[in-house]
Amino acid sequence: MADGTFGGYGGGGAWGPGVRKTPSHYRLSFQGQFGSVGAAVEQWSFSLALQDGAGVLSTQVALENAGGRCILLLGQYANTQTRLASVTLAAIAEGGKYARNADGTFLLNKTVTVEGASATNGVTYPPQVSLVTTLDTGVPGASGRGRIHLPGPRFTLASFRITENDALATAAAVKDFITAVETDLAAQVSVASSTGPVRAVTALRVGRVLDTMRSRREDVLEAYVGVAL
Repeated sequence: MADGTFGGYGGGGAWGPGVRKTPSHYRLSFQGQFGSVGAAVEQWSFSLALQDGAGVLSTQVALENAGGRCILLLGQYANTQTRLASVTLAAIAEGGKYARNADGTFLLNKTVTVEGASATNGVTYPPQVSLVTTLDTGVPGASGRGRIHLPGPRFTLASFRITENDALATAAAVKDFITAVETDLAAQVSVASSTGPVRAVTALRVGRVLDTMRSRREDVLEAYVGVAL
């Protein structure tokens, strides 16, 4: 799985009286695959941390709308091989684990199927290649920043970078995506860090140098070719 894990999550460290904990929040995850339907090569995911005021909306419609926003975002920067499959909203307890009820069941861990892909062709990179968006809260240091590893970029490179125009267009698309998701779920996209409280995102920037996501192959078996020494 090519995984942009903890997109919207900040750096670690000590917080409070010598205790390292991640404060409670919600995690909105988008899961998909590379390749056509029924012939996926590898899976991907990225997540946003959310904090709410009166209560995050966890309805089927709200999550389907968020999935639709993600498909629109894919259409702005990704190639046609990058497909969304589902959206998951989970409650995260202090310490970074899934929040549970007294009987051990999850407080909130809801997944809906939302399928779609970019309609634009472009360069197809290896599945691990991503486009990084940094989320800023205005607080200096690692605890004030989070990252999203966007899967499947389609842009050609100039001097080992995507063009400034492509980066600006992607940044605008991510801004629209975040703003729409906040409206759909009645929550603020934030940075959750073990070094401080959950903080709302106030700005973002898109890197022009392509990066890589943590990866684990799911459907492509390794095939080795060797020679004797």
